[in-house]
Amino acid sequence: MKNKKIFTFFSVITILLIVFFGIFILNNKTSFNYTLKTMSLTKINTNEFESLIKKKERRFIYVGRKTCPDCLNLISKTNKVMHSAKKYGEVYYYDTDYARDDLGFEKFTDKVGISFVPTIIELEDGEIKRQFSSEEINNYKKITNYIEEETQ
Repeated sequence: MKNKKIFTFFSVITILLIVFFGIFILNNKTSFNYTLKTMSLTKINTNEFESLIKKKERRFIYVGRKTCPDCLNLISKTNKVMHSAKKYGEVYYYDTDYARDDLGFEKFTDKVGISFVPTIIELEDGEIKRQFSSEEINNYKKITNYIEEETQ
């Protein structure tokens, strides 16, 4: 009888540990996936972002952060858009968690009109040509088609 109680106790503990580690792994998998998908983008700070706006080149900048649930959920679709945008050269990542420490961050994001993440910004001729919201990123094929049409 005592052996049965010990077996039951250890079985319950084992099941709880498996559930706990399963939840832990699932949470970290999403975050890890985000990190992997943003690694191919060139990370920029606020000053570098301002410099990109002043250039007369067409560029795409992904604005997001690892602590944003929508950014995590949409990173695969975002990645497809940014891959499509690579035909214009380097694509950039403005991490708002990281940039929050930059001098003038709030003033800059207000000036540029970044109020929500994720956002994809298209720069052209020294100005912001277009911003794509999370709803548009969710329907990423419209954005990739737009990018394809612009190159023809």
